[in-house]
Amino acid sequence: MKIGELRDRVTIQENILTPDGYGGFSEVWQDKYTVWANIKPLRGREYFEMKKVQSEITHKITIRFRNDINTSNRIKYKGQIFYIKSIIDIDNRHRFLEIMCIGSGEDG
Repeated sequence: MKIGELRDRVTIQENILTPDGYGGFSEVWQDKYTVWANIKPLRGREYFEMKKVQSEITHKITIRFRNDINTSNRIKYKGQIFYIKSIIDIDNRHRFLEIMCIGSGEDG
């Protein structure tokens, strides 16, 4: 992949606990950082290959390598939310990450 192919601006979010005012906590998604990405819906043969491994995977999102992203984060793009199922360091070269996600519709 070439850097110029990363044309989608996405926000990585993390789930944090905040006091709810009643002695407990509530979970809130907070923006962590924004990066350039390439978002591709899985279809055809690629979709069926992934379905053998994880039936829910709907999108592959590629970003530049970072070591501060994990499967407890999620990705927001134009109001749509993508939950991270796996992260692959392409060719173990620390250049790009391929993130396999489940698209869940609009953020609400």
